[in-house]
Amino acid sequence: MSTTIAQRVEAIRKYLADNNLDAFLLPTADPHLGEYQPENAHRVTWLSGFHGENCMVVITKDTAGIFVDGRFTVQVKQQVPADIFQYLHINNDCHLNWTMDNLSAGARIAVDASLFGISWYKNAEKAFTGKGFEIVSLQENPVDLFWEDRPAAPSSAIELFQNAGQSSVEKRHLLAKRLQEKELDATLLTQPEDTNWLVNIRGSDIPYVRSVLSFGLFKNNGELELFIDTARLPEGFADHAGEGVNVYDITALFSVLPEKISADQRIQLDPAQTNAGLFNLLHDAGVSVVEDMNLCARARVCKNEKEIEGMKAAHIQDGIAMCRFLAWVDREVEAGNPNDEETLAAKLLEFRQGVEGFIAPSFPSISALGSNAAIVHYNHDPKNCRKLGSDGMYLIDSGGHYNNANGVSGTTDITRTIKVGNATDEERRMVTLVMRSHISLASARFMPGTTGVQLDTVTRQPMWKEGFNFDHGTGHGIGHFLSVHEFPPRINPSNNCGAMEPGMCVTNEPGFYKEDGFGIRLENVEVVREVTGTAASMLELEAITYTPFDKRLLVAEQMRDDEIEWLNNYHAQVFEKIAPSLNKQDKTWLEQATSPLTRG
Repeated sequence: MSTTIAQRVEAIRKYLADNNLDAFLLPTADPHLGEYQPENAHRVTWLSGFHGENCMVVITKDTAGIFVDGRFTVQVKQQVPADIFQYLHINNDCHLNWTMDNLSAGARIAVDASLFGISWYKNAEKAFTGKGFEIVSLQENPVDLFWEDRPAAPSSAIELFQNAGQSSVEKRHLLAKRLQEKELDATLLTQPEDTNWLVNIRGSDIPYVRSVLSFGLFKNNGELELFIDTARLPEGFADHAGEGVNVYDITALFSVLPEKISADQRIQLDPAQTNAGLFNLLHDAGVSVVEDMNLCARARVCKNEKEIEGMKAAHIQDGIAMCRFLAWVDREVEAGNPNDEETLAAKLLEFRQGVEGFIAPSFPSISALGSNAAIVHYNHDPKNCRKLGSDGMYLIDSGGHYNNANGVSGTTDITRTIKVGNATDEERRMVTLVMRSHISLASARFMPGTTGVQLDTVTRQPMWKEGFNFDHGTGHGIGHFLSVHEFPPRINPSNNCGAMEPGMCVTNEPGFYKEDGFGIRLENVEVVREVTGTAASMLELEAITYTPFDKRLLVAEQMRDDEIEWLNNYHAQVFEKIAPSLNKQDKTWLEQATSPLTRG
């Protein structure tokens, strides 16, 4: 492997020399700047051997550096040859400064602008030019020139999605009104979730996301210029999308898009979701660029009633699978069978595959026993898994995509921490605190205009009063048979993504993590609803996840009466919705798991 990596790095260096360039910067990204990338976009892996996220590779004529965050400091040393790359911390070591420190003044630094965000590009350009360096935006990515066994571009089937609740024409009419109100000529759509939602299609081009790679330019007259793999469009697409959708091959984006814009236009784009290559294209065309949160995304996340009903139906099926799994785990623990993290995760997938409408996992399951659960984004190694038998608790964070002709349609994300051994008093105390924090958000009422930052504070109050905290967001948006991490809804301490609005689906997932000790997370998906029968206009959250929390880990004496009441009401709803679909053995388990929590 080291020899191959060395050859690849040398190929990039030869490219630099042949093109009068002095350095090349490469991030883990694709032109959509999304959370997941298709295999043919894994350029960092090809060039360095590294398989993690949030990485930056810098190649100069005589040195190379790889920058990763704290999650990957061990992994990078296992995968990337130390005789070729210098290991650096992406948060502690500035890759811009490191690059300049390893070059002479006047050096030309090459980037593929389509893989970088606007803010990064502007900052890099300012830093480089301010110290006498030149940033060069390449027309081709050099990795693509040498990657001989590069995987083919995604080729998943494009599905005409039938569970949307609104036609594409209706959606485009409403979105056009929003553009007109803001005096915008068009909005640039860079996220496949937006274009897929707007024309009611789905696919599987991106791992764990139900979308087809595509870009769009949506105009204030309701027309959409859609850039997609035209060869894969199914029969009937034109009628399904309706009039006003003009289709071009995605490979023609940078050549066709300039023809569809003019210098007198105001075009909106989301700076957090648009690559610098597209920004530079609009800038060079002389248009007035309006940087603002994606208007299409704001419309997409406020789900209509059919979408919400589809989400609820999907969560019922997910609840059936989860309850069958948790009942099975209890029996396995009682029998003393030493299942490990891999077999537990595989068994849950098997149960999901056995319920109506299941299509695929919505993200890689986090299956963590004991101290492994203290790693928030733990990824178990099938060859070196922890086994049942020595830990008090097990954390499983997982989800699925569901869709069928019966209206089961949505995406799920659920975390449960359950008892699998002798839980300590400390563990039970902390599970109770996390449960109380979960209930604090789940039972909250709030005014229209309330943001995720404000709700995050509401969630953390029970833990803060006891002097504890958790170092991740409380919740994120979740899509309708699209992406498990849907932007913009966020419930977290600092990232204000706007107000919570009716129809948004968000997670509620407080946790607690003791390094080398244990980890706890309790997560439901909830939908923002208008409260009825109140003097003031108010909003609340309705839980649509239907799986019991493990009462065996809760200390009722440490909970308030209203918290116990909320939990018992929730469990009664779980039993009502899930029990009819279980066999006698699992139904008996669920009856016990959802029985009222009492003190004493």
